[in-house]
Amino acid sequence: MRVLSGKARGRRLRSPRTPRIRPTSAKVKEAVFHILGDAVHGATFLDLCAGSGAVGIEAASRGARRVVWVDEDPRAVRLITQNLRTCDLEGGEVVRSSAERFLQRAGREGRVFDVVFVDLPYAARDRLEEILALLDAFRLLAPDGTLLVEHAARQGVPPRTGNLVLAKTYRYGDTALARYRWEPKRRETLSDP
Repeated sequence: MRVLSGKARGRRLRSPRTPRIRPTSAKVKEAVFHILGDAVHGATFLDLCAGSGAVGIEAASRGARRVVWVDEDPRAVRLITQNLRTCDLEGGEVVRSSAERFLQRAGREGRVFDVVFVDLPYAARDRLEEILALLDAFRLLAPDGTLLVEHAARQGVPPRTGNLVLAKTYRYGDTALARYRWEPKRRETLSDP
């Protein structure tokens, strides 16, 4: 597993030694950054359920202003920290927390992210709706930001959660990426008869 582009290009990342941490494949990681394009440069980037940290590290290597890696597994947190040292990348924050607790805290702090990448363990897909609801309720995604959810292609994702609307789904073999955008709900107005 290597960094694909940017200032840490070619650096080898440590891989997890546990089946609980499933790294994003190089093909899917490349697709993520093709979808995001120039939106990464200068962005605040949240890598939620970060695992090895490879996606957030790629963002940092490509010029993200600030990256936050969140994972509840202590082995993942250690792995991310080691990989950051290997790549000599700074300007980030590694947080040991469940995605839900982190989003609640970030919401209370008024944090906003330009890009959010969510890669829940495939067995934990039932948590996705709550994560989307928290991102929406606390307005953690910038109005012109992008939310990408990596998921098993055979599993669907909600088409809309509050103001977060599924814009497009990309499929790569057994894996899919769902891209959401912020689209405020229109208020229905009542007119007099």
